[in-house]
Amino acid sequence: MAIDSDSPARRPFLQRNCLPIAFGILLLAILGVATTLRQQAADQGILEPLQSFLDQLAAASPAAKSTLQAYYTQFRRDNVASKDFLPLCSTMTQQAKEQGVNVDAISPNIAQGCRSLSRSP
Repeated sequence: MAIDSDSPARRPFLQRNCLPIAFGILLLAILGVATTLRQQAADQGILEPLQSFLDQLAAASPAAKSTLQAYYTQFRRDNVASKDFLPLCSTMTQQAKEQGVNVDAISPNIAQGCRSLSRSP
């Protein structure tokens, strides 16, 4: 029995698997774009109310000011990246609180969010 030239066994690999390969390439492209967009969003600077809160903490607490300046120096930035805001805010809030600063007077909502990440009550 002769094998027909149009049978799937005789067609080239790319011709047999064109749709799965195209789907895989499309999926990889979508994942690459999504990863790039996510990284860009994380590197964006924080919004003004959040930056203002950190600046006010730094003005009220020498330890918080030192932490903020160290961040700027380490990352060579003049603002805080959104991905770094919560840990930095938590540290600065705790430092200011330890130095007797009433962080709730600056911004109760932001202070509460930052405190929720602190390890101590």
